[in-house]
Formats: sequence, C-alpha cells, structure tokens
Amino acid sequence: MKSISTIVAAVAGVFAPVALALEPLADVPLASHDFGLAMIEVQFDNDVRMTCALDSGAERFGVLPLSVVRRAGVEADSRVIEFINGSKRTLKTAIASMRLSDATSQRGRFNVMDLRLLMPDGQTRESCLVGIDYLRAYTVDIDGIAGRFRLWPKGTRIDTILGPGRNVVMASWNDLPRVGVVVDGQNVNAAIDTGSYNSHINKPLGKRLNVREGDPRLGPLRARDGTKYDGFTLPMLTVASFMLGDADLAGESFSYGDKLRVSNTWSSKPAVWLGWRSLRAHRTLFDFANDEMRVVPAPARSR
Repeated sequence: MKSISTIVAAVAGVFAPVALALEPLADVPLASHDFGLAMIEVQFDNDVRMTCALDSGAERFGVLPLSVVRRAGVEADSRVIEFINGSKRTLKTAIASMRLSDATSQRGRFNVMDLRLLMPDGQTRESCLVGIDYLRAYTVDIDGIAGRFRLWPKGTRIDTILGPGRNVVMASWNDLPRVGVVVDGQNVNAAIDTGSYNSHINKPLGKRLNVREGDPRLGPLRARDGTKYDGFTLPMLTVASFMLGDADLAGESFSYGDKLRVSNTWSSKPAVWLGWRSLRAHRTLFDFANDEMRVVPAPARSR
C-alpha cells in the first residue's frame, strides 16, 4: 500500500500550476545608430506607414507631419497646446489611429507639425513621434540588445517577462517617466526621455558632484541630438558611476550645464535628463500600470 505522502505528492503533481507561454501583443524591429533615436515602423489610417521615433517625452499620442494627416484622411484642427516646459503654442492637432499590430490599435490625438529626424541609414527624412499616451496603455519593452520593440498587455509585470529581479519605482513628472538614480553616490531624480538623444546633468547636481571649471571630468563636445537640441555646444561630463537599479549607465558621457532648460522646477534641483544615448545598448522595460521600471545591462564584451 502506498504511503500517504506518496499519494499527496502524486495529487499535487496533477494539480500543479502550468506556466503559460506569454506572448507580446507586438514584436517589431527596433533601429538605432549613433546620434539617432529608437525608430520603429508604425501604421496609421488608410494603411499609411512611416518610421517613427519612440518618444517618452512627447505629449499625447505623439507628433504627426501634415502629409501623413492628409494621406490618412483625418481632419486637423487648431488648439492651444501646453508643453512640458510650461510654454503654450497654438498648433494643429488631429485624431488618428496608430498601431504596430492588430492587437495594439489605438485612436488618439496627435500634435501636427513638420518633423525631420535622422534615420538609421544616416539620412534626414520626414518622420513622426510615438508619444507617452500611446505607450502608457502597455508594458513597454525597448530591447536595444536584441534590436526589438515589444508591447505587452497592460499590467504585465516585468518579473513575469524577465523573471525575478530588481525593479525601480517609477513616477510621473509632467507626463515623463521619472525614477530615482544614484550618480557618483548622489541620490537624484532622472526624467526618462527617449526622444532626446543625449543624457544631461544639470548644474545643481554638478555642484553636489563638486564639478568646477577646468575639472578633468569635463570635456568639450558638440552635443548632437536627432531632434530638439541639435546645434548646442555643451561640455560633456564623465561620471564614475550611474546606477539605475542594478544597471550602471556610466559608460556614456552626459552633456552638462543649463542650456537644456526644460522647466524652472527641473533646472533648480539636482536632476538628470536620461536620453536614448544612455539606454540604447540595454534592454529597458516600463510597467506603467504598476509604476515599475527595469534596465537589463548589455552583456559585458569579452576582451
């Protein structure tokens, strides 16, 4: 006769939970290169397709050029738009559908303006931005390691996708994702703006880091960015450690100073503006429903 423990073990095996294979709603190629942003192909109304930049700093569903609005057959109107830095402008807007797959189709409001971006082939062409309102409807997976962009169902936990690990708490600042980071031992807030190529450290944080004129950590370099700040010449600051959770992002230099003034609030307190340059080699996941983020560092290169 079998022992009670044997019978219990057998029954437990029958009713053991089965791990379900979780599939993303969309899994598309991600293109990027030096001085370029994270680019994906997006489909709009009337099967209009365009290569767009992922921009966590773009308000609403993003930005569409007028040519796409016309080809998509949607109406444009004029509205007063307030931007992240508090400025207001009267712009054309349009409500359009955008999707990466049948399961990720959404309809929302875009700002309408001419926009030219540096493409992965090195040419500057008309483009668009995929903004924060679209991205917030999913758990977002920007995989710079594999060159893929994935959208998972909203509420999908990062631990479910990657397994247990250290996630950081993510908040929202003027619609931008914001996380706590540690820069050379200093705890500060970092706004995540994938639509900015360069990452930036402001002067209040520089004071904490004892950055002074002639500091060997400073080096002159033209700060190039495929979109907003092209043409600024800023010094570049090298830091020894930049920790976002378990990921050290100190491998890239940060532009430094106050020229990239986004708002008085951001400029007056020690802070970091974290752009695509610092994330492009890694895998970054945003769980907007549960306010968590994780960066998986790229594997160390063998020497």
